[in-house]
This record gives sequence, C-alpha cells and structure tokens, in this order.
Amino acid sequence: MQSHSEIIPSNKTTTITTEALPGLYKELVDLLNHLSEVYYYQGQLDMATKLYESNIYLLSIEPMTIEDKARFQGQRGKMLYYQSSLAESGFEAAWAVLLDARKLAESAADRACLAKVLNLMGSILYAQAFANGNFEEPRSYFQHAFELRQQLADTQGMSESLFYVGLTYQNKDGRTEDDRAEGLKQFHKAQALAQAGGHKLEESYTARHIAAEHQEDGDLEEALIGFERSLTLREQIGYKVYQPSALLTIGHVYRARQELDRAISYYQKAYDLAVQMAQTVSMVRLQITLGDVQKEKQNIDGALKHYENACQAAAANDYQKGVAAATAKIKATA
Repeated sequence: MQSHSEIIPSNKTTTITTEALPGLYKELVDLLNHLSEVYYYQGQLDMATKLYESNIYLLSIEPMTIEDKARFQGQRGKMLYYQSSLAESGFEAAWAVLLDARKLAESAADRACLAKVLNLMGSILYAQAFANGNFEEPRSYFQHAFELRQQLADTQGMSESLFYVGLTYQNKDGRTEDDRAEGLKQFHKAQALAQAGGHKLEESYTARHIAAEHQEDGDLEEALIGFERSLTLREQIGYKVYQPSALLTIGHVYRARQELDRAISYYQKAYDLAVQMAQTVSMVRLQITLGDVQKEKQNIDGALKHYENACQAAAANDYQKGVAAATAKIKATA
C-alpha cells in the first residue's frame, strides 16, 4: 500500500492552510461545471445532473463562498432544465434550483451568474408560454439578462439573450408582421455578435431560426443554406445534443422539395444519433416522421413498421404522449 507521502507529494516550500480552502472549492466547482458541459454537449444529461446530485453536500460546507454556491446551483439548474426539455417532462426541479441560484447570485452581487440564471428561468417560462400564451414574461427575463451581460461586455451572453428575445416574437400566439420583423431584428443582432466574437453555438441557433423564416416564405434554397450552416457549426464544436433536431429540419426541407429519399437519409441519421443519446422523445418523433414519409411513398407496410417502432420505444420509456401519437398513426394507416 502506498504511504500518504507517496500519494500526496510533499512540497517543502508551500504550507497548506485552511485559508486555501475557498480557492480549492472554487476549483472544484469550476471542474464540476466543466464536466457537466462536456456531458451536456454529448447529450448525456443524466450524467450531467448526477454530478450535482452526488455533490449536493457542497452547498452546506462553510468554506464554499456564496459566489461558488451560486455558480454550482446555476449550472445544476441548467442541466436539469435541458434534461427536462429533452424529455418533455416538468420543470419543477429546475425552477426550484434556479430560484435558489438567483437568490445566491443576488446576495453575492454576481452579475454574470445572475444573468445566466435569469436567462435559464426565462427559458422555462418560454417553454411554458406555448401552453399559457404568455410570451411577455419570459421576454422580460431575457431582456434583464441581456442588460446585465451588456454591462459586463459579455458578447456571447448578449448574443444568447437577444436570440431568446427573438424567439418570444417568432413563436408568440397570433404573431403579426411587426412581431415577425422584430424577431428577425433580434436574431440578426444576435447573429452579428456571435459572428464577431466567434461564438459558434450562438451563431448556430440564429442561423437555424433565420432559416425557419426563409422556409415559411417558401424560399427553400435559403432555408437549406441556413439549416446546413447551423448543423455544420454544431458539428465543429462537438455540440451533439441538438444535432438530431438540426438533421431533422434539413430532412424537412428535402421532403418539401419532394426529394423523399434524401429526406429519409437525414431523418435516419438523426434517429441514429438520438438512439446513441437515449433521447426518447426524438426517437419517437423521428420514427413517426420516417413512417409518414414511407406513407407518402405509398409504402404502407414500411410506414406501419416505423409507427410500431415508435410505439414500442415510447412504451418502453413510459412516454405516454408518444404512445398516443404513434397509436393514432397506426389506426389511421392500417
């Protein structure tokens, strides 16, 4: 067995004291946050959230500063948000953690952490707006986050917040032409910041949603350029978690152009990635989409096979909405 001195090399010129503890805990939070981002990019949200749940005791340790507790809770809330978003489950756990993170960040006067938390809280409210129709409330959170990030000259954060402001106009109920123009204005501002700062993730999101407007106008060529740009950026930075949705949208463009075999190739690649990341909701939706395309090709047996695969995947993971959707497809096709 190794001795203590063999495991921890001695350093005769350095004295380890309790005064070093806050700095060491800061390094620990930095490491946890970095690890969670790696898992998030790879679509391993269960692992990302486990990092925090298994280290929750850190919040009760006195040498941890309020700033570091805020950062811990902020990143924990982010992982819980994306885990819930991908699974289409409730946001209660994420919201509770983010509320605590907000309180801690405000107490520490940490504007960067507070802006991040506000943007995440706005994201939850934005997701809920599709049911309650209230897109103004999340917009106020995003605008507040933008103002804080502007004070800090955080161009990456500013781009993110402006993008989300744009979403609240793009997807609001009863969208007017003025709303559409405002949404595009915010997207283009966010895109300019992202491109100037080399922020590829933020640029990928703006490219995707500007492309969606081209698609709505029927300009499939420009839409395809934007969607492909978004996918390329995600591939360049290893942002695997939302590559299935990027592939899906490209498939939709080819489907609209009646290039069904090419659409299928993109849907299949998206499905394969979703399986790798165990993204049940995406798996089910993609199997249903593949079934729909086979139905368009008059391949009823092929369509039914995909619908049945969707139903089985949804049932195996207790995704009842998926079971209902796939069952309805089967009944309408058989």
